[in-house]
Parts: sequence; C-alpha cells; structure tokens
Amino acid sequence: MRNVTSGRARLAIAFGCFVIFSASPVSVLLDSQFALLTTESLLRSGTPALNSFKIDGLDPARLPPRRGLAEPGMFYQLVRVDGRVLYDYPHGGSFLALPFVAVLDSLGVSTVKDHRAYDLVSEVLQEKLIASLLMASVAGVFFQIGMAAGLRVSWSAVVALSAALGSQVWSSASLTMWSQTWEVFLSSFAVLILLRGGKRGVPMVTLATLMGWTYFVRPSAAVAIAAVTAYVWIRHRRQAAAYLLTLLVWAALFFLYSKLVFGQMLPDYYQQANLLSLNHFAQALPAILLSPSRGLLVFVPTSALVLYMAWLYRTRLDRGLMALSLAVIAGNVLLVASFPNWWGGWCYGPRLLTGTVPWFVLLGALGCRFLQDDPGRAAVRRLGIVLVIVAVLINGWGAVSPSPTLWSKEVRINSHPQRVWDWRHPQFLAGL
Repeated sequence: MRNVTSGRARLAIAFGCFVIFSASPVSVLLDSQFALLTTESLLRSGTPALNSFKIDGLDPARLPPRRGLAEPGMFYQLVRVDGRVLYDYPHGGSFLALPFVAVLDSLGVSTVKDHRAYDLVSEVLQEKLIASLLMASVAGVFFQIGMAAGLRVSWSAVVALSAALGSQVWSSASLTMWSQTWEVFLSSFAVLILLRGGKRGVPMVTLATLMGWTYFVRPSAAVAIAAVTAYVWIRHRRQAAAYLLTLLVWAALFFLYSKLVFGQMLPDYYQQANLLSLNHFAQALPAILLSPSRGLLVFVPTSALVLYMAWLYRTRLDRGLMALSLAVIAGNVLLVASFPNWWGGWCYGPRLLTGTVPWFVLLGALGCRFLQDDPGRAAVRRLGIVLVIVAVLINGWGAVSPSPTLWSKEVRINSHPQRVWDWRHPQFLAGL
C-alpha cells in the first residue's frame, strides 16, 4: 500500500511541477541558444557543424576561432573552427536532447523552417518544454530520494516540492536548457543511486555513466565527480574498478570527440580553470552566499536550514553521504568564488550554484529523517515551513515576472558586479 501511495504521490508531484514550470511565462535564451540547432544538425547530417543552416544576421567569416568570457551579444555562443560554425558551449546537452528533438520533429515542430532557416522562436519554445519536462522529472526523483532516506510520504513530498519550487530548479533550470539543467537532471539520479546503494553496493557502470555525462554537459561537475569517486573508493572499494573503468571510457570518448570537432583535447569552454584566481575571492565568497541579488542563503533560505540539520544530527546521519554532500556543496561554492565571472552574467540569483541542489536535497532528506520524529524540535519544523514559503515566493517571482530577468541588464551587472549588494534595488524585488 505504501508503494502505491508513494508512486501516486511521485507522479502527482512530477505532473504538478511540469504544469507550473511550463506555464511560467519567463523564458531566457542566452548561453543555450543554438544548442537545439546543434541537435538538429546531428540528427540531419551527423555533424554538430551549423554551416548548412541560414541564421539571420550571421556572417560566419566574422566569427572568432575561440572566445573568452564574452558578454551577451549577437552570436557570442558560436565559434568558427577550420571553417565550421560550432556551438561553443558544451555539446553534451545537445546529444542528450536527441530523443526529444526527434519526437518533436516527427510532430512537425523544429528549430529549422523551410528545410534551412533557423527559427529562433521555435528554439525558445522547445527549450522551455524540454527543460520543464526534465525538471518535473527531477521533482519526482527528489521525492524518491526522500522515500529512500526513510521519510514518510508527506515529508518526502515537502522535500521534493520545496527543492523543486523553492530553488534555482524553478527560477533558472526549468526556464531554458542551461547546462545546469542537464547537470541537475543527471546528478539527481546519481544521488538516488548512491542513497539506495548504502553499504550493499551500487550499479557502478550506471553511476559512472551519469557522472561522466555531468562533465559532458558542464565542466564544473568535475567537483562532484571527484567527490563521488573518492566516496566510491572509500566505501565501495571492491566495486571501484568497474566505476573507474567506465569513467575512463567515457573520458576517452569525450577527448576523442573534442579533438575531432574542436581540434583540441579540451574545448576552450573547458579550459577556463586557467582563469580561477583568489584575487577576488574575498569579494565573491560573501556575495554568492549573502548578497540580495546573488546570495544562495537569500534566494534559497532553506539551504541554511539543511546545513543546520546536518550539524544538529551530525552524530546520527550517514557520515559518508553527509561528507559527500558537504564536499560537493563546499567545492562548488569555492569554485564559483574563484571564478572571475562569479555573478554568472545575466541570470536570476545564484544560477552558478544550481548544481548543488541535488546534494542539498540529499543532505536535507538525511536530516529530515530524524527531524520528522523529534518531539523537541517543533520550532525547527515551524521555521522550516516559513523558509519554504519564502523560498518558493522568491524563486517563483523569478519565473513568472520578466522584471527580475531584466534587472541584470538595467544595473549593467557585467560591468558593475558590486551592485549585487544593493539592498535598495535587490533582484528578487525587481518589479514589485
């Protein structure tokens, strides 16, 4: 009976979130523009090169062979390598979108009209649809994570909905196909596998495949890959060989693809580690945690409660999974704080920390396992309800109102990142 109830609850949560995500009017097509056109090219001609399509206003001869930290502008997503027009951001998402685009093509919906002309509006709508589907399924996985952690159905539902609606999942990842959209999708399944595996062992080939593809869609996923690899080596050493071998196979395929397409083992986008520096660390770290326009603890206040529960029940939690979650979260925070473009450009809130959401869910589910039956912590539960409501309101506003999205342009955030500290005009209140 419990399985039937939980199955229905999971489907209801996923369906409800899909309705909310797809109905949210804000769509942001920046870094991911041309990602689905690349998918279309892969389907039609087996190549990621976009030369066969007519893109209004584009002169391929004027595209650079490589890019640095470009500000949003016309065709900043494209480069020209050996005469081929290529999408410069990770191609992993374009490959993962193949089944979705194939189905849409069969229904007569395509990013290409008249067999050759690029249709920008169609890409916007398709990316919104696919992102909504992905994040709705992630909401269902969050519910499963709660159940696997030992939560009751009601508590698992609260964890799933608060994570899906009260975080960057709604305000960023569901609006378009950011690379973090795919990262969250893959990482959520990896978290569920690790939690279910416990001390009995996990399907290492599947886990390694998921982690390998998180790197294909976003290079900063290397933080989670390193942490999961250490966890597997320490807790599941007998199975570690299968995990490492699978990971190496995917790495070899990635390097081969990069060499064939971009002419180098690592595309330029993956070489931004050279830009990491501690010069602005003291400015960036408090900003990405506490500022009113990029602060994680401001936009997702429930994350503070999750960390508090981890400390409160630190002697009772699974230490391996707790350490893994904290390592991924801390690693991502430190990585973003070391990046020169730590504010994430034109986006809403702490978009660059979207990849930490599944790990916060894991840590939160582990803590809620004890909080749900702790009679002495009623005040914590009441505080949790308040923080969930605040988080949902803040992230929902970013998904339903265009004003917060336009805030980055209005304050010229790329030229004046210090404006993330302006409490008189914070992003989450833009338009109110």
